[in-house]
Amino acid sequence: MQYYPNIPSEGVPYGLFGNTTFPSLGTQWRRVASITGDLLFVGPCRLFSSANVNASSDIYHYRLNVTDPTFDATLGSTHGIDINYVWNNPTLKKISTAVAKTVDFMSRAWAAFVVDQNPNGHGVSGVATWNKYSADSKGQNFVIQVGRWSTESDTFRKQGIDVINNAVLKL
Repeated sequence: MQYYPNIPSEGVPYGLFGNTTFPSLGTQWRRVASITGDLLFVGPCRLFSSANVNASSDIYHYRLNVTDPTFDATLGSTHGIDINYVWNNPTLKKISTAVAKTVDFMSRAWAAFVVDQNPNGHGVSGVATWNKYSADSKGQNFVIQVGRWSTESDTFRKQGIDVINNAVLKL
């Protein structure tokens, strides 16, 4: 478990609640949620993209670093949390100008990708360029936060995810 330490501040939801544990969810919940997310979502996505980046020129990654205030924030950015952003939920847009801009960006970027296989045709000002996943050893994520966009190397919890993906490849 060296790649998933029992340090609550390093577990789901990342960057929120300090070292708080949630006893009703179990004292290891944040650690287990990290491992589960890597097994079911982050690891397979990275493995698939790395294996197929040369076969397709239209692979784009993103890491959503937001919560949906209409859900329980203690769960962090769970699988499916982006649905209300992508479908342009008017309830989210009423929360703040920054959330409204993030909702507009997500819905427009997805529509742009559907139309011309490039999420950059969204028309929202002040957003970083969303680069294609690269063939180098690091890849690249587009990071979406409320009112902020950036890029990062696809090395999020790399050591733990490499262990998972190497085990999958041995099967």
